[in-house]
Amino acid sequence: MLIQAPTLFAIAAFFASGVIGNPIKNGVESGNGIVAAREISIATSPDYACRCPNNCDYNDGHSCKFYDGTSDSDPIASGRCHYNKDHELTCMK
Repeated sequence: MLIQAPTLFAIAAFFASGVIGNPIKNGVESGNGIVAAREISIATSPDYACRCPNNCDYNDGHSCKFYDGTSDSDPIASGRCHYNKDHELTCMK
């Protein structure tokens, strides 16, 4: 019985780490059977909407969203990622 408790704990920890480390993307199954609603991320600026740390894989033409003001209660602006005059990706309405 003494060996069973640590073994059960190790198995439970292993499965829990899989659930925690496997995020649900776009409201689809995450690999372990869990389905959830899509989480929408809105950037705080047009620059962060197309660049790291949030969207490092975005390229020219990607759709993007950001808060059109200084607060997350401001309206949400939608646009496309394009290179600005400094050759940096930014979200343009």
